[in-house]
Amino acid sequence: MLGRCKKGIDCPYEHLNKNISTPNDKQNAQAEGVNAPPNPTHVQETKIESHSIAAPEQSPRDLEVRNLRGASVMFGPGAQVHDLEFPSDYSAVQMTSLQQKCDAEAFQGFLATLGEIVPLSLIRVKTVTKPPCTVASARIRDSGFAQRLKLKADIGVEGIHVPDIAVSILQIGIKSESSANRLQMNTVSCTWYKPSRSAWLHYDNTGKAKAAEKFIARRDFRIAGRKIQATLQNPERYFGYRETITSVQLGNLDASTSQSMIERHIPGHLTPVNVIMGKISYSTSLHEVEESVKALLSGVGPLDVWEPNHTTSATQVKAIARFQTGGHARKAVNQLSGQKMPQLANSKLFVSPLISVKFNVPKAMYSAIRGEVDHLKSQIWDAGHVHIKAYLPMDPTQKLIALRLYGEDANAVAKAKSAFEKILVGDMAMNGEFGVWDDFFTNPDGLAYLNELSHTHQGYIYRDMRKHRLSLYGSADSKERIRSALIEKLDCLTEMTHFISLSAEDLKKALQGGFRRIIATLGKQKASFDRRRRPQIITIIGSAHDLETAQALLNQDVSSNLDDLVLDEDTDQPDCAVCWTEADDAYRTPCGHFYCRSCFASQCSSAGEGDLPVRCLGDSANCSRVFGIQELKTALPSEAFEQLLEDSFTTHVRTNPKSFQYCPTPDCQQIYRISPDGVVFTCPACLTPICTTCQITSHDGMSCEAYKRVGTQGNDEFRKWKQENDVKDCPVCKVPIEKSDGCNHMECGNCKTHICWVCLETFDEGRKCYGHMQEVHGSFYAE
Repeated sequence: MLGRCKKGIDCPYEHLNKNISTPNDKQNAQAEGVNAPPNPTHVQETKIESHSIAAPEQSPRDLEVRNLRGASVMFGPGAQVHDLEFPSDYSAVQMTSLQQKCDAEAFQGFLATLGEIVPLSLIRVKTVTKPPCTVASARIRDSGFAQRLKLKADIGVEGIHVPDIAVSILQIGIKSESSANRLQMNTVSCTWYKPSRSAWLHYDNTGKAKAAEKFIARRDFRIAGRKIQATLQNPERYFGYRETITSVQLGNLDASTSQSMIERHIPGHLTPVNVIMGKISYSTSLHEVEESVKALLSGVGPLDVWEPNHTTSATQVKAIARFQTGGHARKAVNQLSGQKMPQLANSKLFVSPLISVKFNVPKAMYSAIRGEVDHLKSQIWDAGHVHIKAYLPMDPTQKLIALRLYGEDANAVAKAKSAFEKILVGDMAMNGEFGVWDDFFTNPDGLAYLNELSHTHQGYIYRDMRKHRLSLYGSADSKERIRSALIEKLDCLTEMTHFISLSAEDLKKALQGGFRRIIATLGKQKASFDRRRRPQIITIIGSAHDLETAQALLNQDVSSNLDDLVLDEDTDQPDCAVCWTEADDAYRTPCGHFYCRSCFASQCSSAGEGDLPVRCLGDSANCSRVFGIQELKTALPSEAFEQLLEDSFTTHVRTNPKSFQYCPTPDCQQIYRISPDGVVFTCPACLTPICTTCQITSHDGMSCEAYKRVGTQGNDEFRKWKQENDVKDCPVCKVPIEKSDGCNHMECGNCKTHICWVCLETFDEGRKCYGHMQEVHGSFYAE
C-alpha cells in the first residue's frame, strides 16, 4: 500500500527498481558527494573480477513463503517448491560514509568501483545524526559477496581511487513464527591474568598468625578491589632451635599493592613483625599484552571487533573479539586457548567461544512472558552459565524489544535457546479438540477486541492470520481467563442470525448460482434458503463477516464467472472428480470441475512424490490443470493447506539428496544445502557446525581431502562392521539403520523416509514401497 518495502535488510525478496543507474555514472556519483573514478579509461583497463547480482524471476505475489527447518521455502503453483533459501546463501554488508549527502546511487557507484554490480533496489540508506554520517546496507544472495567486498575495501584496488567508505559485515538471521533470531558464532572471549604479586606477614606468635589468617580469609576482606588469598606457613623445624617466626602468605595481590597498603588493612592487634613483598609476576604493560593477544587472533583471521574490558577490580583481563567468519572463531579456540605467552611470564591465554542468539519480540508479548523469562534465566545459568539480557528500546514508539541469549558452551546455549523458543511459541487457544478462530478476528474490530482482552487479563494474544490460530501468552491464570473469554465470544459470533431479504433481481441471482456460491464458501451449516416466505430470504448463521461474504457472493458479477453455468436447484448436483458420486459441500474449480470439500482436501493431503504439483482430476483425470497456490490456499482449510506445504517440502528434500541433507545430530530436523567447497553450515537449532561437503561435523583446520585421508582407516573398519551386521545408511539423511528381521520395507527413524532394503529406493509412504517390492523384486522378502 505504501509503494515500498518496510522490512529493510531482513526482506527475503529482491525488489526491482526501474530507475537503476549505471554503475559507472560519474556524474551521479559526484553529485551525491562520492568521488567517482578520476579516469574512466583507466578503470576499464584495470582487471577487477566483476560480480553481478541477478533480479528475481517471479513476483512474491505468485508464491507462498514459509520458514521450515532452517530454510525460507517458496511454494509455487500446485504447492510445488519453487525455491529454497538459507541464511547462509546470503551475505550482507554495512557501508558508512562521513558524507551526509550520500544516497543509494552513490553507494552503488562505490560497489561498482570494487567490481560488485548490485541493483539499486537492494541498497537501503539511512542518515545517522550521532555521529553525523550516512549508512547503507546491502543484502545479497551470494554467500561470498560480503567477504569479497570487505577484502577489496580494506586493501584497495591498484590504480583506482576508492571512495572513503568503511565496510563491515552484517550477520543474517532467520525468522520464526513469532520472532526473528540472529545466531552469532564468530565471537570469542579472551581472558588472561593481570600481573600480581605475593607478600608474607611475619609473626613471632603462632596464635597471632592464625588469627590474622582467619581475619584475612573473611569474604569481605579486599585490597585494591581484590579478594586476597591467605595461607598459614609454619616455620621449618631446625635441630637445636625453637620455632620463632610464623608466616601468613598473601596471594592475588594487585601489582600496585605496597607494604603500607597492606598494613593499613590489618587491625592494630594483628600487626605483623614485618612485611616482605614478593616480585610482580610480569612487567609487560596492559596495552602491550592487549596488542600481543590481538596480533595472535589476527593471525588466525581478520577481526571485525576488538573490545578489551579494563575493569580494575578483576583479577583477569577480558576481551571480546569478533571474526568475520565462524570458522576463524573455532580455529582461534582450537589453536590459541591454553597457549603460554612470554609477555605474561608464560602464563596461559584462555580463548572460549561466545555464542549468542538475538531475538526480536513484540514488547506486549515480552511483558506477558517476563515472569517465565526471569524463571528461565536462573535455570539456564545454573545448568550451563547461559545469560539472557533484554535491551529496552530508547524510542517509546518502538514495538519490538531485543533479547540476547549468550554463553560459552554450544550445547548449553542450544538447550537454553530451545527452552526460550518454547516460551515464544505460546499456547494455542483451544475449544475442546478445535482451535478457537473466527473470521471476525481478521478485521480491525476483531484486532481491537483481542488487544482489549490482552490488556484486561494482563496477557498477550498473537493472531496468526495465515494459520487461523490464536496463541496465548502470560501466566497460567491469565491464559485460562483469556481462553474462556474467547470461547464465549466465539459462541456469540457463531450464534448470530442474519436475514437477506431477496428482491426479484436478488432471487434471480440466488437461483442462477449465487446461493450455490454461498454454500460452497460458508458451508451448509451456516446458510439456508427459505422459499416459502414472502419475500423469500436467505438465512445466515454466523458473524457479521459471514453476512458480508454472503452478500458479496450473491451480488457477484455472474457474467464473468463460471458459476453462471450452475442452473437452478432442480438441476442435478454434479459428481465429484474424486469419488464420482454427488459432490457434497461442492467446491467448483476455475476449470469447471467439482469436488466434495473433503475429497479435495484428501487429494491434497495424499500428494506425494508423483502427485506434485497438485493437479485437477476432473474429466476422468484428463484435465491435469495445475492448481494455483492462492487457489489452494482459498479452497483448503488453513491446517490442511499448511500440512500440504510441509509435505511438499519434505518430499522436495527427500527427492534431492544430492542437494540437501539433514543435520547429523540425532533428532534434529534442520536441513542444509550440500556444497562442493567445504562451506561450514551452523545448524540454527542445535548449533552444530557441519561441513557441507563431507556432510559431517566440521573438521576445522583440515581440508576435506586431508580429513578423508585421516579417517580412512576408521571408516574402513566401520564399513566392514556394517556389512557384517546388515547395517545400511539411510539414502536421505545418512543415519545408519540396522535390520533385524521382517520384510524389506524399512522406515528411517530420523527422517521418516520409507526405504526398500534391497535396492535402497525411497518412497514417501509405505504402500508405494510395497508396490515397488512386489513389482521389481517379486516379493516383500527378496534377498
